[in-house]
Amino acid sequence: MHHDEASSAAPGSHEYHPRDAPTDVIGNMITTSAKLGCVGLFAGSVHAAWVQQPAVKEFTGVLLRDTAGHLGRYSVAFAAVGAAWSGTEGFVASLRHQRDPFSAAAGGAAAGAALGIQRLSLPIAVSAAVAGASIAAAAEYFGSFKQANSHQARAAHWN
Repeated sequence: MHHDEASSAAPGSHEYHPRDAPTDVIGNMITTSAKLGCVGLFAGSVHAAWVQQPAVKEFTGVLLRDTAGHLGRYSVAFAAVGAAWSGTEGFVASLRHQRDPFSAAAGGAAAGAALGIQRLSLPIAVSAAVAGASIAAAAEYFGSFKQANSHQARAAHWN
């Protein structure tokens, strides 16, 4: 399929769009990792407030440094997972010229593997990759199925 043919694709279809070009994939990967890095910073601060609550209340230099390191680790972990998912999904969609459950599964597998790599554990990496691929593929499949059905229902309503 040529790029100009993809612009006439029906909403909810899994066809490739020119926005999936490699330069857009890199930009999307950076944006996603920055957003998830902020989410990780928030999650780390919540965890620090609940788990390290007595230590945080003391405000000593060593404890604050440890808390800052904890926040940084959460932020980097979330950003890495976001970059792995977004970059891999976009790259696979760009290679295959279609965005479908297979590209979502590749992104989910990369995100899961990133979690296992951070833990330095091959069993965690493999099981998280399988889980991530399954969840992402199912979400893409059922989400696009629901979207296609809602477009058909709207079209039937107006006819």
